Amino acid sequence: MLFQTSLNFREYITYLQQVGAYDVVLPFLLVFAIVFAALEKTAIFGKDKSNVNMVVSLVIGLLLVAQQTVVATINNFLPQVSLYLVVALAGLLLVATIAGKEFKGLTGAWLGVACVIAIGALVLAFNPNWSSYLADYDRDFLIGIGLVVGFVILIVWLFSSKKEGDGGVMKFLKSFDAGLRDK
Repeated sequence: MLFQTSLNFREYITYLQQVGAYDVVLPFLLVFAIVFAALEKTAIFGKDKSNVNMVVSLVIGLLLVAQQTVVATINNFLPQVSLYLVVALAGLLLVATIAGKEFKGLTGAWLGVACVIAIGALVLAFNPNWSSYLADYDRDFLIGIGLVVGFVILIVWLFSSKKEGDGGVMKFLKSFDAGLRDK
């Protein structure tokens, strides 16, 4: 054979880890891009000040990679957030498939529920071992109390009504229907 090579991506990933790409280059690029985009969008230093925004972003990115504890936190946090994003996108694909028409996003009560779930997922992604701080009995007790309280709140909300025939169940069904249909 004239040209023979073994293409092994695991070796390339290992090499990138060894040279520090995951501890220096990628966190720097991520923070630089986020800070630069935020500064450009907010125009804190004024319009058409990209050079100032770039210098500030560069300094913040370099200061970040100097703090390896912060880099380690980012390296632990972002893969978990990415997993939750993949799960959320899969859920949205499922809802859009069931909805049948072009899905324009969640609205009404469903948007609030999705926001609460997203915030909870971010908290869990930041500290996935939260349950290790509690004894098994305490964790089970808190989960049980949370489920009971949540169930009671749901029942009260669904069956409460100001007028006869305009109960919470109908409001819930209407908000569910409005969240799945085009307006």
